[in-house]
Amino acid sequence: MVVDDGVTIAGGGYRRYSDDTCEVKRVWTSPARRRQGLAGVVLSALEAAASEAGYRRVVLETGPAQPEAAAFYEAQGYHRIPVYGRYEHALAFERHLTRPPQPA
Repeated sequence: MVVDDGVTIAGGGYRRYSDDTCEVKRVWTSPARRRQGLAGVVLSALEAAASEAGYRRVVLETGPAQPEAAAFYEAQGYHRIPVYGRYEHALAFERHLTRPPQPA
């Protein structure tokens, strides 16, 4: 979650999908704060938290009427995959996470 002056302006979440995969369920930015890079900040934080929790892959879906979201995920290194959820017209994506550095 990104907070500015006590107001939440961006956020997101993920949930377990399988032992090694989590699903990003939401990445959003307040309409007044869009196009400022906040979605990227949120997605990076979700990926870092997922990696630290032991997940090695992230999947997500977005709607076909949201081409900006699809372009955003592709720009973030996500690749299209077959639809896996209940929304047959969704656009599905995945990204493999790198392992965080291990303590020496």
